[in-house]
Amino acid sequence: LGGWAAQVEEWPKAPATGISLLCDPTSEDTRTTAQLAPSDDIDDAISSTEAWVENTLGRLGLCPYTASLRRAAIGLESFGVKEGPVVVRHSSCSFVFDSESEKDDIFPLPTDAAILAASFWQGVVDLATKPEDEIATFLIVAPSSYDDNFAGFVDTCDSLLEQSCKAVGADDIIGKAWFHPCYNSNIVGQDMILPGHALPATMVKEFVDKYYGDGHLDIAAVEVANDAVRHTPHATVNLLRRSQLRTSKEAEAVAGAKTPNLIYARNVIRIAAERLDKN
Repeated sequence: LGGWAAQVEEWPKAPATGISLLCDPTSEDTRTTAQLAPSDDIDDAISSTEAWVENTLGRLGLCPYTASLRRAAIGLESFGVKEGPVVVRHSSCSFVFDSESEKDDIFPLPTDAAILAASFWQGVVDLATKPEDEIATFLIVAPSSYDDNFAGFVDTCDSLLEQSCKAVGADDIIGKAWFHPCYNSNIVGQDMILPGHALPATMVKEFVDKYYGDGHLDIAAVEVANDAVRHTPHATVNLLRRSQLRTSKEAEAVAGAKTPNLIYARNVIRIAAERLDKN
């Protein structure tokens, strides 16, 4: 963490189980400290991500419970879930300085991993304490250095965010998914379901064959489209409410849905068609 230390504190030794990120001023490991983003770059990243929600996620219906930036968790009202907005937050917003002298007062500067982790856990707290109609779900834009470093982003998500969630049992509160402009399952190297990641393309190919017919898309086309579903303008972490994920499954069970996993097949079909139209 580049001069920062992560420490797990567990109840009852602490008032509540949690993770603290502490600055170690004696550390010499400052080589990977963050280059904090200008406020204009932060605003642009938020705007482009909001446009992706409207123009891709909502328009193509990639999430059946998200209609637009302002309307998420839709269709669950009869189960007591209120609609709310998709809130886009840049992880660097907590580290915006008015001047270089103000920035120099903090040493060492947090690494991009620490910045993303701090914003991630603030998002967890917000989902746990704020009402659904104020925040349905978060899209947390990662520091810009991750945009050209998919492997580094995945490593931070899998090794820090995912592992810290396991350490404190946060999965009872939230769900999570990793998005990136260069999301590539081959780099992930997955052949099974991994927390936060897209389903393996081989599994999605089975769903495509089941619902759209064998040969509708070959495995190469499914791999490309399956990765593209996770393509966002910037490296991004999606934080969801576990309660809403559970409720959506209950709603599907009550409706007697006979098309399990159709959403994964439908998404790659729509993305593949979209890419074909653009070409």
